[in-house]
Amino acid sequence: MLADAAARGNGNRAPHAGTMRPMEIEFILAAAPGTRIADFDAVPALGQAYARGPVQRIAAPTDTGGYWFARFGIARQGDWPAAPFRLAPEAAGDTYWLCADPIHQQLDGDRLLFDPRSLTDLSAAQAESMVAELNVHLAADGMALQTLTPGEWVLRLPRPFDVAASPPGLAAGQPAAAVLPQGGDAAWARRLSSEVQMLLYQAAANAERESQRRWPVNSLWLWGGGTRPAAGVALAPHHQIVLSPQSHVREICRAAGGQAADLPADWAQAALLLDSMHCDKALIDLTEIAQNPAWQTVLQLNWLSPAALAPKKQKLTFWAVFSSPGESLRVRLYRSDLFHFFRRKSLARALDRSQNPGNS
Repeated sequence: MLADAAARGNGNRAPHAGTMRPMEIEFILAAAPGTRIADFDAVPALGQAYARGPVQRIAAPTDTGGYWFARFGIARQGDWPAAPFRLAPEAAGDTYWLCADPIHQQLDGDRLLFDPRSLTDLSAAQAESMVAELNVHLAADGMALQTLTPGEWVLRLPRPFDVAASPPGLAAGQPAAAVLPQGGDAAWARRLSSEVQMLLYQAAANAERESQRRWPVNSLWLWGGGTRPAAGVALAPHHQIVLSPQSHVREICRAAGGQAADLPADWAQAALLLDSMHCDKALIDLTEIAQNPAWQTVLQLNWLSPAALAPKKQKLTFWAVFSSPGESLRVRLYRSDLFHFFRRKSLARALDRSQNPGNS
């Protein structure tokens, strides 16, 4: 979908100035594994912004996957609790949930090779069929799988488990030892994964997919386990809008008193959506965009270039927030600064100086 949107990017234009109220908008970015930080400097709007500065440094979790939880004041449990926030409060209850997302994975030496987008053609019927077969086996241990969408599954467990793993988008292509489940119950998680793989190998829906020359679901990625905070536990209040492709991020925002919606395909559609939602601040979650091979083109043509047409007419202030382990960097976009040549810098250099203070 993003690649198709990139092809339309040249024709994107910001909506006509109208009723959109003054608003601060933050584009939240993060580097996918294997992406060089310097690649973000090659995006014209970002390269110019980080060259002009000034750059604000904000403390962040030591792993990029925890950005949204820290932003909304949610404590880490054994892992960042994405799974219970995929569910409405009444559905999550006080039960321990684990994300159990279907993937097609291969091992290449010590690296895990899978593309989180490779199963976008998985149908709801195929997902439900696989889950039904797996639940026959899991029920004996008090566990149950549930599909929320064809690509998002959750696993209900009878007790909390001490297990943590990287989100799928951050795990693909990385050394297996670095991203496979860790913690006191890691051996249980790996054993469960092995059992599930054997069951999926025999699944009727997988036989159907292979006959259609489609990738089979051959494993589940277990991550984001936890329980939802009790109703009396207040999250950091954020009376703002979040546009995100991640269901748990949208639910976290709602739980903190904000508004949330799925991420549109481009800025033009996002601007129309924001115009209908009344708030002073909007966070646009582009942390998954770097998973697309054409992400630089998509980011520039679909988001940053058309957004640049809006500030003077619609009184919008734009920021780019780059999330990296241990620190987030925030810089204002489309800043007019005649003296920027005295402070020439780049995003890569800013990160290097922050993480290696002794470097010149």
